[in-house]
Amino acid sequence: QQTREYVGKVRAAMGDGGVDGGEPASFFSSMPADVRTQLIEGARQDERVQQNAEIAATKGALQLGIETEEVTTRDTILNSILPDDDKAQLLNALDTKQDETAQLRSDTAAYVSGGPLDLNPLDANDKTRANKLHEALVKAAPPEQAPVVTGAFIERTGVVPSSVAADIRRGIESDDPKEAAASLAVAANTYERAPTAINHMDGG
Repeated sequence: QQTREYVGKVRAAMGDGGVDGGEPASFFSSMPADVRTQLIEGARQDERVQQNAEIAATKGALQLGIETEEVTTRDTILNSILPDDDKAQLLNALDTKQDETAQLRSDTAAYVSGGPLDLNPLDANDKTRANKLHEALVKAAPPEQAPVVTGAFIERTGVVPSSVAADIRRGIESDDPKEAAASLAVAANTYERAPTAINHMDGG
């Protein structure tokens, strides 16, 4: 406890060059050597904790900014206080996010204009593209139009979005007869719209 009471004073002395170099402050030089050592280590430990907290907070803010597309330039990451390995990780995340955003914009434009999409339901990357496109289309439509948007999407692309496949499976496995019947009806309607899509949806 006694050593912690002097941490603030030690930091002040360090700021004056009294700990790491030059003549120590008078209050510091009068302490026993073991107490001075404990004070120095305590102050340095506190500084490391504070620094690590600042790094963690900065990394978290940048990660969120990448996801929300508020962080758009590499310089924002490169000029941060993060260590190099964290910078490299976030630069890769930024590149990936920007590539995904560009792909989604391209897919959306192609879908709206009636252009080709070439989505293979058996390809993992194409399935991810389809899921993101479907999510964006549903979000852009009024809630009551979601089933219509989803049906048209499946018919157009030949891909059953993962969220839709999960809802169908969950409903079919339900103990509620009405819910199971409704899910079977959705599955039948999906099959009518795109026979191959239902065969290739998640979970089969």
